[in-house]
Amino acid sequence: MSIDIIERKQLNFPPSEGLPSTAAFVHRGGNFLYHVKQGKGDCLSVLTEGTAIREVSGKQRKFEAGSVFISLEGELVVHQSCDRRPHKVILFYYQQENARKLLREAWGPERVLSNAFPMVRTIMKGMYDELLTPMPFQASLLSAYHQSLMIMIARQAGKEPKNRNPASNLYNLAMHLINCFPEEIPTLYELSGKLGVTREHIIRTFKLKNTESPYQLLVKSRMERARDWLENTNWDIAKIAKRLGYNNSSSFIRTFKKVAGMTPRQSRMSSDFSKS
Repeated sequence: MSIDIIERKQLNFPPSEGLPSTAAFVHRGGNFLYHVKQGKGDCLSVLTEGTAIREVSGKQRKFEAGSVFISLEGELVVHQSCDRRPHKVILFYYQQENARKLLREAWGPERVLSNAFPMVRTIMKGMYDELLTPMPFQASLLSAYHQSLMIMIARQAGKEPKNRNPASNLYNLAMHLINCFPEEIPTLYELSGKLGVTREHIIRTFKLKNTESPYQLLVKSRMERARDWLENTNWDIAKIAKRLGYNNSSSFIRTFKKVAGMTPRQSRMSSDFSKS
């Protein structure tokens, strides 16, 4: 098998806010292999795009984008594209025993989950984009993506507190998605779909917290992300509006002005002035 990796990147995640440290590797190509060497820890792999045949210990299995699997120390893993198109994989290596135990409990003996949870492709797409296109605020975004991934692994392993305060658990996860992925969940409908509950259920949960409505928080989070991009990139307003899910720039401009008290262009000029 010929090895044809088109892109490869590594980023180290130090431990923070209860997150285990990990080394993340992004691979994009037609065919590649990786060896989970002794002492390197267990490897969590996510197929983020394309279709691939994965071979471990002589056994082959076909996977679609969204599939998640783990490989243990000492295993040699081979990936081959099915349709000659490149596929993307992000690999995470965990050495801490508590993190490795969590992974094994979440995946069980098969160590594979196909389309494990709705948000995994969203999380990985965001992380992949940030790894390949570094931004000034990359570290905080990557940490948020990593935290979201670990939350969902913990849920898969049944590590959430049971029968204590399910409304609080839902609220915390909803807030995490709102703050971390505003461009992926522009409406309450998308948010409820990601969480697997009805819109009415989310609204009732937020009312119990005596906080702003989830829709208001979604709008604020999207505008905060827009402000970050206005200050730290040279993207034009149309590109920012499109990335945040707006069909046209005028709608985005009206919303931004209502929330921020100024237009996106004025916000960018103000930022440029303060930096000069």
